[in-house]
Amino acid sequence: RSSGPVVDRVLSEFREDADRWYELIHRAEIVARTAAVMQTWESDLRDPDAAVTALLARLDDADEALRDRVQALKYRCIPALRRALDGSNEETSRYAARMLAALGDASGIDQLIAALGAPGGDPDPESFSITDAIGGLGAQAVDPLLTALASTQDRDAQDRLLDAVIATNAHDARIRDLLVGIVRADPGRASRLGDYGDRDPAVIALLVELLQPRVDALRGDLDDDDDDAFDDAFELAQALRELGIQGGPVQQFDEIAGTRREA
Repeated sequence: RSSGPVVDRVLSEFREDADRWYELIHRAEIVARTAAVMQTWESDLRDPDAAVTALLARLDDADEALRDRVQALKYRCIPALRRALDGSNEETSRYAARMLAALGDASGIDQLIAALGAPGGDPDPESFSITDAIGGLGAQAVDPLLTALASTQDRDAQDRLLDAVIATNAHDARIRDLLVGIVRADPGRASRLGDYGDRDPAVIALLVELLQPRVDALRGDLDDDDDDAFDDAFELAQALRELGIQGGPVQQFDEIAGTRREA
């Protein structure tokens, strides 16, 4: 209690600095979650399978405390999670696959990729978390992802799989070549190359090669309302910016875009 005035002054100071305030809140949350894990640490060490069972039995309302307990146990939970992959409940199997991926184990990657690669325009509500889980596996996820991409013609499924490929942050010539082929066929998807971040001269040359004639066409007829051409040029210019290119056709496009805004 005697520390109250000191704490009040610290909190008051932090409230005036948003970054420091959010950092303090984040650290407090980490401390609280760690303390919650430690409450059951000894019993969880004795029976890690029980922690996994408790988590998988409450998927509808699985709380952070249960996930934290399983993740804190790390490799000790992998056998139980692997067994859950073969269960009859698809949701449970997929959740186990996500937890395995979070622990760096790729045993369930086929289930995760199947969820992302399912045809249809409506993505699975879990798509973002599945993408993050696959991405966390890094290079070991690249081969199965590329295999899945080669076997689908569904645009939405392809986009979700590409998100996962890029999330791996793996530097692989096969990924670059795949993205180059996609962008060459559809310049409106140039952001993929920007997101991937490969500054290979061939990538830069392709983007410039695709952007320059579109800039020339737009500059030749500023009154033309060809939104598709403008959108493609926008994506190409943005990809080049993300790869560190600011001049040339990128600057020319920015001038055209500025003129359109003023019109």
